[in-house]
Formats: sequence, structure tokens, C-alpha cells
Amino acid sequence: MINLGNFIRYQLSEGLTEHELAEDIGVPTFTIHGILKGRVPKSPDILKKLARYFRMDANLLRFGKLGFVNSQEKNDGSAGHLKPFRKVPILSQAEVSQIVAHQDSLAFLAAGKEMVETELPGARVFALHVENDSMEPLFHEGEVVFVNPDLRPQSGDYVVVWDHTGKPDPGCLRQLKKNQKRSILHPLNTQYKDTPLTSHQKIVGRVVRLRMNL
Repeated sequence: MINLGNFIRYQLSEGLTEHELAEDIGVPTFTIHGILKGRVPKSPDILKKLARYFRMDANLLRFGKLGFVNSQEKNDGSAGHLKPFRKVPILSQAEVSQIVAHQDSLAFLAAGKEMVETELPGARVFALHVENDSMEPLFHEGEVVFVNPDLRPQSGDYVVVWDHTGKPDPGCLRQLKKNQKRSILHPLNTQYKDTPLTSHQKIVGRVVRLRMNL
């Protein structure tokens, strides 16, 4: 189950007050206070605002899952309005490099040994395991994120970056930030440092959905 309190605490650790954060999200201050006390908002409108602010799917906040439904829910008559599900690959770091090498190809979709179902749009959407703790508290090691390599990332988006210089750990998940004319790769875990996006690195794709334990 997702812990909204961790998200709120992270934002507050960046120097915002509860009132300032509430204004940024567009919710009452008591909503923020309640989340810190362990109370998840029940209002769909408030959940949508929180989802928009934290760049995640509202279903993740509302139901604790990524818009997935079980097999019975998929097949019963009430689910006719749901988007069709399909399987996408969970790629390794080595397999992700194929996206960099063959940007217009769908061949990499056959590379993944593991598959996971999603209703997300995008012909080349794939999934990826989080490799380490550098993006905690939002992303935890071993969890899965869904990535769309065909969406142009904006400042504030979470992105997968590939370094083609042959580093031992060439892939990373970061938040993209703009500093004047520079692009900065920002880890959420304060034990890691911001780094500039270099000419040796390429943004593979934008994270379009946060996480699921597998």
C-alpha cells in the first residue's frame, strides 16, 4: 500500500511548510495534517490533486494499486469501460540499452524475460525494476516502474537515464530538473547528490506510472 505520508514528509523536508505545500497542491492545510496522521483522503477530487502533484496515477492513491484489476473484475460485465490490458516486458539495464540504440524499433519489446500487464497507452511502454535506494521514499529497490520512451520529459518528471560510456552501473532513475540552461538529475534520497545530465547520457524515457511490488 502506498504511503502518502512519506511523500508529504519528503516535500516538507525540502523546506516547505504544511500550509505552503497545501497551497501548491490545491488542498486545505488540514488535509496535509491528516495525511501525516495516517488518514488517507476519501474525496476523489483531493486524490486527483495529490496524484497530479506527485505525478502518479490516482488509482494508486485511491486503491493502493496501479489501476490493475483482478481477472474476475476484468471479465465481468461491469468492466466493459476499462481500457484493454496487454503484457509489456520488464527489461534489465542491458536490455534498456537497446532502446537507445534502436529508437524507432519495437524489437526490444521481445527482449524481456518477465512480463507484466498494464492498460497504459503507448506502443513502446516497458517496465523496469528500481535498482537501488537513490529515489526513496517514492521508489524503493526492487519495485517496478512503467516507462514510455516516446514521451518528451519535462522539468519535474521522473526519467530513466542511460550512460553509454560503459560505467559498471550505467542506468539510473532520477527526477529531471532544469537549472537555467542545464538539465539536472535529482535523486530523492538526500544521501545521493544532484548531477548534471552530460553528453554521455541519454534520457531513455519518462516514468508514466509509479510503482508495483513484484
